[in-house]
Amino acid sequence: MKCLHISNNDINGGAQIASYRVHKSLKTNKIDSKILVRNKYSADKDVIVNENLFSKKIFKLKLKISSIIKRLQKSQLNSFHSNNILPSKFSKYINSLNYDIVNLHWIGEETLSIKDIANIKAPKVFTLHDMWGFCGGEHYIDDKKQACRKRSGTP
Repeated sequence: MKCLHISNNDINGGAQIASYRVHKSLKTNKIDSKILVRNKYSADKDVIVNENLFSKKIFKLKLKISSIIKRLQKSQLNSFHSNNILPSKFSKYINSLNYDIVNLHWIGEETLSIKDIANIKAPKVFTLHDMWGFCGGEHYIDDKKQACRKRSGTP
């Protein structure tokens, strides 16, 4: 079995360190595992990043546009937020790698757009390291404000 983990980076942050540990555990158990990241900090040969200069420049531009969009949003929440709405061809790159399963980890900061997730052909597993996957943008919410529930319409 070939497993591809996707995360914003490999070892910089709690969720990223956790995904790296899952990857290393799979390697220890003789499973072909790699991590695809936007930003690589380790020297691990099993951590891959698209080194294409054009791709890097486009990603930096997306981060700037995303930052502007976040500032324009009138949110009552004072929390970290990722929209992940800007289009990319990242899913095509993921599909070209031909893995049996794709494990999504921390994909905020425009690492992978919502549409890209749907375009990945391999079966997907989404490891939730925070609340982003079900809160619509916020990574963490304050239970007192119940923002996630208000947004989804549940009592």
